[in-house]
Amino acid sequence: RTERKMELDLQLDVSTSAILLEAFSNHIRAYLSNNTFIVNYNVYLADSGKQYHLIHADIFVSINMEINSFLLLREKINLEMIAFANANQIVFASNK
Repeated sequence: RTERKMELDLQLDVSTSAILLEAFSNHIRAYLSNNTFIVNYNVYLADSGKQYHLIHADIFVSINMEINSFLLLREKINLEMIAFANANQIVFASNK
């Protein structure tokens, strides 16, 4: 094993437009590509349905990254995704 993997699943409200879904996916790709700790990633719209639209990301870092650093990076990525959603009025799916 040479890489440590984190997964990101963003469940967005079904009212989210295709334009915003694409912008969000592109933002995630750009954000991940600018992080030197990330060695590889895949970002894609994994599902679209009645309950939510799902943007999924597989993110890989070196296995040599310390676990605390890995968890802090994961938190930083999550916070960035929340900030982007808030700035663009993108609503996360909820259990109604």
